Amino acid sequence: MEVLEMSIREIREALIAIARAVTMKANFNMIPRVVESTMTYWLRDFVRMNPPIFLGSKVNENPQEFLDGVYKVLCSIGVTYREKAELCSYQLRDVSHIWYTQWKDNRPEISGPIEWDEFKEAFPGMYFPQDRREIKVEESINLKQRNMSVAEYSLKFSTLSRYGLSLVSNPID
Repeated sequence: MEVLEMSIREIREALIAIARAVTMKANFNMIPRVVESTMTYWLRDFVRMNPPIFLGSKVNENPQEFLDGVYKVLCSIGVTYREKAELCSYQLRDVSHIWYTQWKDNRPEISGPIEWDEFKEAFPGMYFPQDRREIKVEESINLKQRNMSVAEYSLKFSTLSRYGLSLVSNPID
């Protein structure tokens, strides 16, 4: 068996080299590798706020409630109309995601990126057809208090009024 002899100076130099390597490795891990994109930042904030999800495959899903719930979250994080549409699309799952992908792919290229106004018009057209919207408008027109309390009636009226906004007068007017 061969015995290696090292001087104190050689041992000291070896330890300094090891210390430098460890320090360099530690410093390397502290350097941010990629600058996070703005959309990634918005997406993380958006998802943390737990916006509603829409499947498009459940009979009792309300597309208007989905849009209203997502829009409320989107407004609170202060994104552009284009970012609103893109972030909203992340909440579409199952059948609704398939619809969105097909709708997006079939748009003319000259249309440009999808804006919120375009999305909020197309989405209900698919999942909340005009005849169902008209039924909700009729419900709001024919709403009677009957045995509801004033608070219950007011709540029901407010809920239905989103479907017939043109029928509800502005209290300022």
